[in-house]
Amino acid sequence: MAKYSFDLKLKVIKFYQKGNGYSSTADHFNIDQSTIKKWVKAYQYHGQSGIQPRTTKRLYSAEFKHYVLKFMSDHYYSAREAASYFNIPAFTSILEWQTLFKEGGLSALEPHQKGRPKKMRLPKKPDNRIEQEKLIDQLQAELTYLRTENDVLKKFQELDEKEEALRRKQSLQKISK
Repeated sequence: MAKYSFDLKLKVIKFYQKGNGYSSTADHFNIDQSTIKKWVKAYQYHGQSGIQPRTTKRLYSAEFKHYVLKFMSDHYYSAREAASYFNIPAFTSILEWQTLFKEGGLSALEPHQKGRPKKMRLPKKPDNRIEQEKLIDQLQAELTYLRTENDVLKKFQELDEKEEALRRKQSLQKISK
């Protein structure tokens, strides 16, 4: 649940728009000035949808993040202004994107899994086969390995024989010249 209701945000914005400053609005509603600035900017850029409580967490692509950072540098926007302009809930997200981009470039802006990785592995299924079946499987695997090894050795022997025949042929040609 949101800390401040949509109706309260709307009241604060309307109060500000009647000609009250940020500090007097903050004092009247006992809310931080920066929060009021954020709401007013979001309302100016996006209307009521800018101050609606979010029901789902947004995921931003690396291209969008890069676009926001480029927009900020091109238009000399602060992170707070850019957050209001692009309707991003927390300006600190943009600050984090800046740091990531400086350290790792565009690839660092790619979305990644959050949280701890799963450490628990699924237990192995018990092998209910009888010993004789296990032995047969083991012997078949060994037979396959030995056949492969034998084929490789035969190839090497064949190559050696071809090289030897080539050497003999070359030595015979030298002798006959």
